[in-house]
Amino acid sequence: MVTLHVDNVVDGHIAALDKGQPGQRYLLTGENASFLQVFDIAAAITNTKTPRFNIPMLVMEIYGWLSVLFWKTSTY
Repeated sequence: MVTLHVDNVVDGHIAALDKGQPGQRYLLTGENASFLQVFDIAAAITNTKTPRFNIPMLVMEIYGWLSVLFWKTSTY
């Protein structure tokens, strides 16, 4: 997961508008952080405990695809 502060996103968009070339693409990237690091930071900010269990990536991917499938079949 890449984290990026909103001020940096704004600065990147302004720089692309001012200095960018038509037809070019620009990447706005920040610090790479694992989900564990993100949850640790969120817990510290909210003064709560971090999650005590891990969900395997495969389970999250399957859930994501099932969510997309459910959304597509329920919106038509």
